[in-house]
Amino acid sequence: MSETKSRRAFLDIAKGISMVWIVAVHAAGAPYTNIVGYIFLIPLWFVCAGYLWKEKDTPLREQLPQRCIPLLRPYLLYNAILLLPYVLDWRGYWAEAPKTVVYEVCKRIFGIFYAQGILWADDTSSFFPFCTVFNYPLWFLPAMATASAAFLLMLQLRREKGICLKKMVLPCLLITELLTLLPIRLPWSLGSCLFSASLMAAGMYFRRTGLLERQWRRSWLEALCYVGLFGLTFLLGWLDDAPSTSIFTCNFGPYGFLSVLMFFLGGISGSLVLLRVSRLLERFSVMKFFSFIGRNTIPILALHRLFITYYNRLWEYFIGPRPELSTPMWFLFNTPRILIGTAGPLVLVCLCRFLKKKFQAPVKNRAS
Repeated sequence: MSETKSRRAFLDIAKGISMVWIVAVHAAGAPYTNIVGYIFLIPLWFVCAGYLWKEKDTPLREQLPQRCIPLLRPYLLYNAILLLPYVLDWRGYWAEAPKTVVYEVCKRIFGIFYAQGILWADDTSSFFPFCTVFNYPLWFLPAMATASAAFLLMLQLRREKGICLKKMVLPCLLITELLTLLPIRLPWSLGSCLFSASLMAAGMYFRRTGLLERQWRRSWLEALCYVGLFGLTFLLGWLDDAPSTSIFTCNFGPYGFLSVLMFFLGGISGSLVLLRVSRLLERFSVMKFFSFIGRNTIPILALHRLFITYYNRLWEYFIGPRPELSTPMWFLFNTPRILIGTAGPLVLVCLCRFLKKKFQAPVKNRAS
């Protein structure tokens, strides 16, 4: 395996593990991992994006659509698909309260184009009022688009002004904290785009320095360092009240700028640990499954809530109320839920590829 493929393998494995973890969190199936998970699971994806980033000499105005359109096209497509089951959920009210149905649907359509689940910064709703039960994980795609735009700007400043990327990180984090003071949440996660771009800069730094590939003279020292990084991730998550933090809502914790810095450091340390563990595990055959998940994160991200929601409804219809946390019945209920939330979208991906391959072949034959 070439070095490029090897790098892609462990990156895909890390993204695959984080994707399963995210599905478990959204399925309320990982209640004891919040302290560690919330502080680095999403930052990991931005770190990986920076690691894989290939710089080009073309102007910014040409690179921007090349980076953003591949993210926004599936965002709009999947949201259009997921709006249909949401509208169908209101079918019992179509005749009784049509104005309410129209209002709620229009509110969600606004949420799709605004790409935010909340509008006001002090909104404490138990669920994001501008998202459906199916589509809220898709916020990540426009967030990645705006982060890519911000990262392009950082690279242009480095190229034209000679400013090192490392020197831009602290100002980016300071601006991020100032943006959290706004009374409304900016669309497309613009309020956190500089934070996310800083994570991408860290990923590019890891690739250029070979931090994850270098051979340590003393393996015990390497193990000690990564154990220390894991401890730092856990400590920062616990101190920063990680279950309440989210790039989505620009809520980085209860300590103002210190929380932004803690969230950034926790995202970096946790990402390094998971990436190094993935590199160690990539030789095992079972990791091919996680690598496959890592290469198909967008459909899983888009559709896992749909599968989880209908699994919950079928359980309640045929079996009864959901079992209480940590009971034996809860594990029986939740383990298939996580598997279905992950495997269901993958089955659809494989089916679509099979049908595409099957029906494209006759078309090519007729054309020839």
